[in-house]
Amino acid sequence: MSNTTWPIYLPIVFIIGVAIAIWGGIVVNNQVKSERYHQLVLESEKKTADISVKWSLLDGAMQSYRSLIGARTGLSNSNMSAMTNSLATRIDALKYVAVFDGKLSHKFTPVLSYSATGLDSIDNHELADALDSKKSFFKNFDKLSILPIHLKNKSHPEHYVWAVVPLNKDNGRIVILIDLYRLMGPNFALQAEHDTAPDIRISFVGDNSTFHVYDHDTNNHKYDHKSLINIGGAQWILGWNYNKDSAGDYNWGIIFSAVVLLITMFLIWILWTQYTISALIRSEVITRTKELEQASRRFRLITDNAYDLIAIVSIRGDFEYINSAYNRVLGYSRKLVFGQSILDFVHEDDGSYLKKAIDAVINGRPVSEVSFRMRSKKNDWIHLEAVAKGIFDNSWNLTSIVIHCRDVTARKKYADELARSEQRFKDFADSSADWLWEVSNDFVFSYVSPGVKSTLGYTPQDMMGCTIFDALFANGDNASRELLEGLAKRHQPYRELEFWTRTKMGERVCLRLSGIPVFDKDGNFSGYRGAATNITASKIDRENMLRLATTDHLTGLLNRNRFMEELEHTIALSRRHNTEGVVLFIDLDRFKVVNDTHGHEAGDLVIKDFSSVLKKSVRSTDIISRIAGDEFAVIMHNVDIKKAAEKVSELIACVNKMRVDYKGTNLQVTISVGMAGYPQAGKDASQILTSADLAMYKAKDMGRNRLYIDEGMLVSDKNNATMREQLEWIDRLRESLDKDKFEMHFQPIVPCNKGSHVIYEALIRLRDENGKLGAPALFIDAAEHFGMIRDLDKAVVERCIKMQAELSKKDKNVVLSINLSGMSFGDNELLQCMKKFFKKYKADPTKFIFEVTETAAMRDINEAQSFVSGLKKMGSKFALDDFGVGFSSFFYIKHLEVDYIKIDGSYIRNLDTSSEDRLFVKSLVDLASGLGIETVAEFVENQSILDELKNMNVTYAQGFHLSKPEKDIEALFDTFDNTEAGVKKSVKKLVAKKPTKPKSSKGDNKSKAANE
Repeated sequence: MSNTTWPIYLPIVFIIGVAIAIWGGIVVNNQVKSERYHQLVLESEKKTADISVKWSLLDGAMQSYRSLIGARTGLSNSNMSAMTNSLATRIDALKYVAVFDGKLSHKFTPVLSYSATGLDSIDNHELADALDSKKSFFKNFDKLSILPIHLKNKSHPEHYVWAVVPLNKDNGRIVILIDLYRLMGPNFALQAEHDTAPDIRISFVGDNSTFHVYDHDTNNHKYDHKSLINIGGAQWILGWNYNKDSAGDYNWGIIFSAVVLLITMFLIWILWTQYTISALIRSEVITRTKELEQASRRFRLITDNAYDLIAIVSIRGDFEYINSAYNRVLGYSRKLVFGQSILDFVHEDDGSYLKKAIDAVINGRPVSEVSFRMRSKKNDWIHLEAVAKGIFDNSWNLTSIVIHCRDVTARKKYADELARSEQRFKDFADSSADWLWEVSNDFVFSYVSPGVKSTLGYTPQDMMGCTIFDALFANGDNASRELLEGLAKRHQPYRELEFWTRTKMGERVCLRLSGIPVFDKDGNFSGYRGAATNITASKIDRENMLRLATTDHLTGLLNRNRFMEELEHTIALSRRHNTEGVVLFIDLDRFKVVNDTHGHEAGDLVIKDFSSVLKKSVRSTDIISRIAGDEFAVIMHNVDIKKAAEKVSELIACVNKMRVDYKGTNLQVTISVGMAGYPQAGKDASQILTSADLAMYKAKDMGRNRLYIDEGMLVSDKNNATMREQLEWIDRLRESLDKDKFEMHFQPIVPCNKGSHVIYEALIRLRDENGKLGAPALFIDAAEHFGMIRDLDKAVVERCIKMQAELSKKDKNVVLSINLSGMSFGDNELLQCMKKFFKKYKADPTKFIFEVTETAAMRDINEAQSFVSGLKKMGSKFALDDFGVGFSSFFYIKHLEVDYIKIDGSYIRNLDTSSEDRLFVKSLVDLASGLGIETVAEFVENQSILDELKNMNVTYAQGFHLSKPEKDIEALFDTFDNTEAGVKKSVKKLVAKKPTKPKSSKGDNKSKAANE
């Protein structure tokens, strides 16, 4: 209770005490009155019972006497006296007894009177008159009546009443004088005489009215008691009233209030005394508390600013206090760990150590030291070194334990890392191919790692005591020794110094040495330390890599890159020194047949043997290279074309004689050689090699196994002009593919009979610098020679798929036929590209037919079957072009899922004049029809051929007679629509034309397969 609240509590206690005293006095007084009231009630009930009993006895006695008298007209004095004496004797309340006789209509006359005190004072006549006046009360002769008799003589007290018992109608009444005081008892009489005597009422109830026989009223109506009594067969009310105030006084309430007030004053005195004492104690406590708080603040300031972790735990190990370092180091707040055991935060392997330290302090040890790991809030383990010390109370009982911890995680980590580093260094030094060394200031080895043994064959003990120069350069590179000695004298570092030396066994090894000078704290030179690496294998590998990077691994000849470097260098020298030479481009004829027939192992043997023949056939100064698989190139410098041609002729003769024995089979090849002279104005090394390459293809076209010379300046040579033209077209083709500048033309394939739809064959076209369409054969051949044919096929397929999707959106569902080259046929990559294009442009694969020539399909039947199967899974169809020119045509239509065969034009061109051609075509058509394959006839150049085809039931016709290739496919679609009427209309229109055979018809149809 604070000092400021005491002045408030004292009056509150006083007010409460006074209130309790007043309230208690009232309650006590009311309780006393209540008890007196209950006592009066009990007494009243008891009196009522007594009176009721006495009246009953009186009533019974009177009724008995009435019976005795009966109808008798008179009684003798002796009988009457005996009766009255008997009444007075039996009922003490009957002080006076008098008997009167008479009728109701006559005056009552006393028959007998008896009195202990004398009844003479009563005037009998007056009594008779009084009774006669009250005769209405006892008109019922069966009941005893009680009524007050007010006589003129006032000497009779008010507590006397008269009892009248009727005898009969004629023989009068018995009248008895009754003393109510006597009847109700002595206490009643005393109270009646007292100032506080009760009010007394006796009333007769009859005829719904109340008549007061006796009424003693003191106007005290505080307590009212009424009793209903049956007297003489009539209902009488006997009641009295008491004043409640007379039932008790205020003495007990005053006494209680006084006692409470005394107790209140005593409590106030005690409280005031306590207040005085507590004020003194409080002042002392405040002083001591301030001192403790100041000490606590100093303690918390010291502990919270300490880097170490300080905790106070109970003897059970539960946290009671932690400083702020716990939050800084471990992340725990006081609220988080309070009440928890410190062992719950300690590593399970270290808990026993800490428990032993705490037990040691509990058992009396002053200080206990321990190391353990404690888990942080981030679930890291912190290494701690701790000192545990006990805290005692005034009785030197151990109450708590202080655990002072220091975070040694970093030190532990550094120590572990140092140990690991030392072990790592030792492991590296022991296991590394490199070896570490250290020399003193006089360059004598002071440390050598065990790796030196695997490098030089010496043990570290062999090296100790030797200088680095004598140990490494005794049988080695003197120039490197001089360089190393010079650097060492100048105390300069050296890095990756490579030199050759010898091992203990005399083997030659190459070392790479690195070292840095070492200085003491005063800056004085104390030696070198470094590492040495055995790079013998890498030195050899580098030489091998250089050789592999510039030569062909199979033949040992220069590779293409190295050859181009040599060619550029040779051309530059020839221009500088005004010399000339030639470049040969050599290709083995039909080398692919050797690989396909006998395998690549046989092909490798042929390549090696040809390389040997080539080296022997040219000069030692000539540069030979293997450009690709079966392609070779030779630089012959300082030679004219004529002499070079002679050497090539000798080479061709030697190759013709060459036989390669492979598993009992003699393999023979020939070569085609192209020659181009250098230097040529405006041509670099790549262009000159290309000229030689084209010349080689020309030699193949001329029949193989020969030489063709591209003399460069012989513009009159028609063949040279064609080769240059192909070279120009390949540049145009590359530009067209890069910029999407090529064109697509379409030639309709018209159904010969009703019920079929028109097909449009897609043909690629390029324009020259003058805007004229070029011959497809030129850029198609060039694309195949220079490896661009696959890119060309892919571009054509994408363009056609995109165009068909756009036409479908215009409700022109054209069916396109696309030619594929032999190099692309069977290429799974192209098949995946088709799927991607169909998905990209949302085109219908069922609207496409892919053509390939019969000769292209002959290359690999397995690849052909897989490719065609892939087309069919997409929903596209497959056509076999130039059918009938091969020897195995029927074999391929049996093993390939062919939808269309395009009969070669050589059988259609003279169909109207040649019976042999008609017989052959008829056979093909019947065969195809039986196999469910539709037929297409090419080179339809007049109406008579068309009529023959219709008669043979050929499905489709294609040629200049029907339509030339056109760029506008929508216009062609409007003419050659897919309705039966449209087809007939178109055919009729064509029939009306004059048959012609344009000169270009054959050539254009020959080259129509633009991406073939």
